[in-house]
Amino acid sequence: MVLAALSGAGVVVSVYLTYVHQRLRSEPGWESLCAISSSLNCDTVITSPFGAVGGVPLSAFAVWFYLLMGTLAAVGLARRELAFPRSPAVVLFVAGAFATALSAALAGVSTFWIGAWCPLCMALYAVNVGILVVVWRALRRTGEGLRNGLAVEWRYWRLHRRQALWGGGIALTALVSVVFASTRQTGGPGSVCAAVAGGAADIPIEMIVYSDFQCPHCRALNGALRRLRDHPRLRVVARHYPLDGACNPRARQGQHVGACLQARAAICAAAQQREAAFTDEAFEGSTRDRSGLVELAVSLGLDRGRFETCLDSVETAKRLQEDIHAAIGDEVRGTPTLFINGQRHVGVLSPEDLGCLAARLGPPKVRPSGKRPGRIGGGPVA
Repeated sequence: MVLAALSGAGVVVSVYLTYVHQRLRSEPGWESLCAISSSLNCDTVITSPFGAVGGVPLSAFAVWFYLLMGTLAAVGLARRELAFPRSPAVVLFVAGAFATALSAALAGVSTFWIGAWCPLCMALYAVNVGILVVVWRALRRTGEGLRNGLAVEWRYWRLHRRQALWGGGIALTALVSVVFASTRQTGGPGSVCAAVAGGAADIPIEMIVYSDFQCPHCRALNGALRRLRDHPRLRVVARHYPLDGACNPRARQGQHVGACLQARAAICAAAQQREAAFTDEAFEGSTRDRSGLVELAVSLGLDRGRFETCLDSVETAKRLQEDIHAAIGDEVRGTPTLFINGQRHVGVLSPEDLGCLAARLGPPKVRPSGKRPGRIGGGPVA
């Protein structure tokens, strides 16, 4: 009974995480219930490069996994005489051990690479450990050692391959269905590749990018574009769209507090030709208050007096409002939103998208002036 309850809890949490992944991908400005802080944030973890495999969210695989665990638990409760598996407990133990090891690895990734924890993911880690403990106790009560159990299970597999393959086919069909449902994207796949296809090789690609420094998708996009943003044939029009009610009439109060100030700071860094370095550091850090932004600017070599004056100037506020009004006119609902050669793309760029961009741009050529004319608008590349 406990094992069935744990599997059911795993299914519920995994389904919600899959929903969050899909919602964030279609509406990047949306936030889930477990976006608690910068360090406890499911959205940051889900949208990181470690949140999916081949574009499929890990939570989609988890739905299938816990459904399979629940089925095996139900078989054990009913005590049905099935040819394979002979002992559901043996299979459950192996699966539980694998899930627990994977949980430990993902916890390490969250700590050392992502820098944020997903509370619901932590709940799944606890479910995995619980499954392992419950099954281990069940195995001990049977008096059958794990090695002997696996050996007997293998002999049963060889005798009843047909039944096992039928069961595996049903499970695989369920997995494919979950994957298909979780990977549908608004606008369809390959939209970026279609946007950059054709045209002369020397014609620049124009990319308008609306971003917010507190948006995890924007952070991921900024990292992905670092390899390409200096290319002379890529013209990036960087615009700010902070989801902060302090300056954005379309954002709710209390959402992304400090994002307006961060956007003004980036505009001021651009005025001193340090927007690229400032943008990278602002996305990687969590600085949101005035003193922290000033210190960040000074550490990057900006003049403190000019930067502070710029932060408070009417012109900077006007410049930010121009970006926000442009976003409203372009019907931007969340960040990042890109317009690549006029074609809308919502969310981060996939490896396929980046590959199409790199192939279309070709190898970069050395600019005689050493400047970066591809960036327009005085704001950061998202």
